[in-house]
Amino acid sequence: MSASRPLVCIVPLCLLVLACQTASGPKPGASITQPVQNTGLNPIQQYKQQRMADAMRGLDYATGRVVIDEKIAAEIARPGTVEEAFVEARRGEELLTTNHFEESISAFTRAVIIASDAPEMYKGLAGALVPKGRMKEAEAAIRTAIDLDTDYIDARFDLAHLLQLQGRIEEAIDAWYEVLAADADHAHAHYRLALAQYYANHYEDSWTHVHRAEDLGLNMPPQFRPLLEGKMSEPQG
Repeated sequence: MSASRPLVCIVPLCLLVLACQTASGPKPGASITQPVQNTGLNPIQQYKQQRMADAMRGLDYATGRVVIDEKIAAEIARPGTVEEAFVEARRGEELLTTNHFEESISAFTRAVIIASDAPEMYKGLAGALVPKGRMKEAEAAIRTAIDLDTDYIDARFDLAHLLQLQGRIEEAIDAWYEVLAADADHAHAHYRLALAQYYANHYEDSWTHVHRAEDLGLNMPPQFRPLLEGKMSEPQG
């Protein structure tokens, strides 16, 4: 599995992309979509809503996983090679880093359609959806990545962090432990778990993961230790 950096707030896909041109179908923006129904939004809001609808065309998130809408997807891209999908993924990553969020979602959507069995594409898609507040869809994407590769530690990390971002702390804690079950020396997982355990009022467990993160060379934020000390004195020995 290719290495990728974990989701912090927004996460671009970090993959080695072959420098080749994709032949995956229509160019971005080539397909015409049905307009979003008028729901009383002002013109600017309608425009933004339409852009998001266009960006997400071809994929269905309703089941809690990402499913290809075959009829619509055929208008957007054709199934192809993983290398072709990586080209779209790299484009999506670049667009994400320049805050072109809808365009990034479009690129990752094409990547998923091109290589629907490549878990990296779903992980990248999740990272593109987060800054637009599409947490439900992002979770569906990252869970699909994990379904495709249960050993994909970076995807499991992203799922745990996504749950924590939403305040689903106990679910996040369980997800962090799944990361550590696969890699007991994952310093960033210990770091995040220490924070999660603090917010869950599990102070002894929080200290355990503070110490483990620090043993692995990753220090907690300077303001965190005093907060945790205020709840429970640091265990000695």
